[in-house]
Amino acid sequence: MNDKIIQFQKLHDLLDMKEEAKDIKSELAKHEDNFNDAVRKRSMIISRFDSKDNDNEDHFLEQLRLIEEKIHFHREKISQLQQQQVNQREAIVILETEIKMEENGKN
Repeated sequence: MNDKIIQFQKLHDLLDMKEEAKDIKSELAKHEDNFNDAVRKRSMIISRFDSKDNDNEDHFLEQLRLIEEKIHFHREKISQLQQQQVNQREAIVILETEIKMEENGKN
């Protein structure tokens, strides 16, 4: 009975991780969109003006760098969550196997 409670908790944890991964993927998509928008805006600015405006260029590049950091962070977090999900699934399969073996041993 206690094993079933543990198994239920692991399933619950897995669902929580899936929700967290979904939220992070959504956040990642937003940052990727921001990055793409920034690149498009930069292209438009460069085509309209002379590229001698170093202050705007520096600011733009710094903003781009920050967005890239956020994208990288979210990708790493998603990768970590996916590994945790795999580990949880493995633990659940092991518990299920142990429970079945225990039930078969009692019969």
